[in-house]
Amino acid sequence: MEKYYTEYSSVLDALGAAAQDGRRVYRIWDDGCSITITADETEIREACQEWCEGGTWPDGPVVIDVRYQSMYLDHDGEECEGDDAGSVDVEVGENDAPPETACGTEDDDHDWQSPGFLGGCSENPGVWSNGGTTMTFETVCAACGIYRTEIAYGSQRNPGQADTVTYEDADERSRRWAVTQDGGLVDAAIAAYESASGEWEGLNWTQWIGDPDAQISAESYADTDWTDTDAVADVRADVRRKLAAIATEDEDVNDDDLGDIVTAIREYVEQVAADAEEAEREAAEAYDHLRAGRYAKALECAERASSLEHEYGDDPTWGRFLAAVEAVVEFIAE
Repeated sequence: MEKYYTEYSSVLDALGAAAQDGRRVYRIWDDGCSITITADETEIREACQEWCEGGTWPDGPVVIDVRYQSMYLDHDGEECEGDDAGSVDVEVGENDAPPETACGTEDDDHDWQSPGFLGGCSENPGVWSNGGTTMTFETVCAACGIYRTEIAYGSQRNPGQADTVTYEDADERSRRWAVTQDGGLVDAAIAAYESASGEWEGLNWTQWIGDPDAQISAESYADTDWTDTDAVADVRADVRRKLAAIATEDEDVNDDDLGDIVTAIREYVEQVAADAEEAEREAAEAYDHLRAGRYAKALECAERASSLEHEYGDDPTWGRFLAAVEAVVEFIAE
């Protein structure tokens, strides 16, 4: 790393070194101390900043007024001020970093916005004048909901005052706003519903009716018109064939058993249809609640839709929608 100055104990010592390397001799100081250095005339401001940054200062940013003056010795060996003098405002210390969130750990990782709930005038929310040239700017991250407050003092600042940036954790208000922003969790949940709706084909069928060896699936008779006696007779005939196929030679298909199985098929088909309709209705209600910002209600409905569907399979369509709604509610409640 380049060093812009070299420190000496006196102007005399510094002049001796300056004669060798072509640098000039300066005295630099602030309100607390001063040193004598050699530095290139074109880099004296960088030298002042480097010296100041090497000091110990209070926490948080402050502005240090560093002054510099070129020096030489007259014929009598007295220290005299030269023709190059000035001052440099050096900002030292750092603002606190934002709290770590899913966005990251740096200020630039966040999407800072100024929503109306921050207050201030409607044309410029989150901005206040504190008198003189001092302004306050408050913003919120549209992704994670944390707050940032910037204070800019402008030209009428007190000595040492540096602009400051502070952060506050997200709260329910900012999270509720953040989830509604473009590409946020609500958008993700809406997309999950629309995707699930596009894939929805009713409930899975997982149950064999009667003896599993007969492989009598209610799904095979899902489209049966149970008010049509001929259609019901066809179901009975088909079930009889399947039962006969697994019966031993000396066994006959029992009509009572056959009737019980046909009844069970009908009841199962009707129950699946009713549950599928209810699951779809609950999911649609969850979607409506979600878009209206009623997230707790959306979660209740999505849970019921997923629970109904889960009775019929291990990977339900509405389960993915439920997970997206849960992410919204959990984020707000953090």
